[in-house]
Amino acid sequence: MQGLSQTLRVLKLFYTPLEFFRDDIISSNLRFPLLEEFHFNFFTIFRTTDYEDISQKCIAPFINSHSQTLKKLSVANRGVSQQPEYYYEPRRLFEHLTHLPGLAHLSVRLFLLLSDEASLDQLGRFIHAHSGSLSLLELHLYHSNIRPPITMGIGGDPQHELGLADFAPTYSSQTLFAHHIFGQALSSCRGLKTLQCMFLSEEALQSDAAPFLLWFPTIKCADTLTNLFLLYNTLKQDDIIALISSVDLPGLRRLRVKVLAFNMTLFDALSSKLTGLQELTVWAFSLTCTLAAGIQVGWTPVCRLPEYSPFLRELRTRSYAHWESLRDFFIPMIDGGHQQHVTQLGCDMEASIWQSWISEEQVRVAFPQIRRFDGGIRPFEML
Repeated sequence: MQGLSQTLRVLKLFYTPLEFFRDDIISSNLRFPLLEEFHFNFFTIFRTTDYEDISQKCIAPFINSHSQTLKKLSVANRGVSQQPEYYYEPRRLFEHLTHLPGLAHLSVRLFLLLSDEASLDQLGRFIHAHSGSLSLLELHLYHSNIRPPITMGIGGDPQHELGLADFAPTYSSQTLFAHHIFGQALSSCRGLKTLQCMFLSEEALQSDAAPFLLWFPTIKCADTLTNLFLLYNTLKQDDIIALISSVDLPGLRRLRVKVLAFNMTLFDALSSKLTGLQELTVWAFSLTCTLAAGIQVGWTPVCRLPEYSPFLRELRTRSYAHWESLRDFFIPMIDGGHQQHVTQLGCDMEASIWQSWISEEQVRVAFPQIRRFDGGIRPFEML
């Protein structure tokens, strides 16, 4: 690495243990005068390694020594295994970081326990100190003991697996959004263009979205925000509508959400509120429709919808041609193995189960302006 140090601009240590960082990079006194991006994961080879000492005496000084060139910083604690001894608190790292005047992109992916308030405190201090320069913020604060996300990050990097176990106490939606990192630090970021958030477990906001919905209107970057990505947490349709109705987002161009169930009411609201939107991605678990008798029905399609389906009949009553800005329209359906619906929907049993649930031709009846479309069916494991 010595030979590359003078020209290296991006350093990614996702799979590099802290012991290597201490014994090889730091001990070699390597400096990277052109370094613009630094990405790393907290994890150690040995349980006896003092990772907090390495954070304070090695990682923080390394980052600080490149403060004049760094533009992107990514921090993740790889998390825990089946033993609580493997939980890595990033408190001392953030506590000893100095100001990075050119920092524009910050990605933080942390597995959190309620007992680790100090890490959130120091993270909030760091975000607040850089609120004037940040244009992109990935804030991933997990405690899920179900499974970690495996979607791709904004920069195309995999969101690394967290070895999750059952721990208590953990944050709830109420306690997390009561923390001053939301009321003060995030609200001070006035120039964000991209905000990607993932909170707690995937179902956390599905059962209690109120604290999130109360916090979102307090953001000060509404006028500058162009990308809002909320693909990890499952939201109800009414909560998504309430979210985008709570604040004006005149510059929003890309919105990505995951919904429990949706119907055309969602697009009615989005087209009215987000008139400049260019890309809309809605991952969904099911559809809902109102029958002639006023009865609400819901189901998860596992193959192409027949023309007589209630959803397509409702779609044909709409026109979103006025939503001229919308060019990319993605509505993949998440299938959790509900093959029993195949017969109920009148689908071809011999058709591939992983096909499209709706075609571009069917969608163009209501959305004639779109250029790119995805109406595929995705296994739950692909999320």
